[in-house]
Amino acid sequence: MYGVLSVLYVIKYFEDIENYEECQKIIDAINEQEQKLDCKLPKVINKESIEYILDIWKHEISDDFLIYSSKYYSELIIKEINLL
Repeated sequence: MYGVLSVLYVIKYFEDIENYEECQKIIDAINEQEQKLDCKLPKVINKESIEYILDIWKHEISDDFLIYSSKYYSELIIKEINLL
């Protein structure tokens, strides 16, 4: 719903606070989407994964806005998870 890059930022957040159970739930959801879409999606946030996502959207949205909005949406996801 929020995009791959947002979800990768969420995984990084939960890795940083050592909540690996939440990380695994997110990775499982990514794996499900890969099966449904018949594609490979990144599962870690790094230079390569960011460049991969930016390249996909290069004709639709600016890099800066995509990164900014992905970080914003990741914060919303984290808040929503923490409320559960």
